[in-house]
Amino acid sequence: MISGKVSQTAGGGLQPWITISVEYANEGWRQCEVILDTGFTGCLVLPEPVIQELGLVKRGTDDIVLADGNEYPVDYYTTRVLWRGQLRRIDIYQSIDLPLLGMELLEGGYITVDARDDGEVSVTFS
Repeated sequence: MISGKVSQTAGGGLQPWITISVEYANEGWRQCEVILDTGFTGCLVLPEPVIQELGLVKRGTDDIVLADGNEYPVDYYTTRVLWRGQLRRIDIYQSIDLPLLGMELLEGGYITVDARDDGEVSVTFS
């Protein structure tokens, strides 16, 4: 089971957060706090400063469709994450601000969110 917490934003909204281990390009691991985003179909989005800290090398640019329906070019990188006790190579998209974990990693999981500030978040897999 993966667990986390809900936190309230400055605007009063709620966000479910968990921690994921992401591999540095040269060696070692960084713990990244990420928001569970069921509207994101990919694996992971990290802010540019985190990607730079990890030392990841740009693999290319993809056009992605955001919630507003418009396409935007976004740089992507490849590294490994520790997910469900196993190493998994994934693509990471670069964002301006928010770190997001999407449905590609959550596939097959069951998400429980106590939707209140400091509520519990859990992701279980059968």
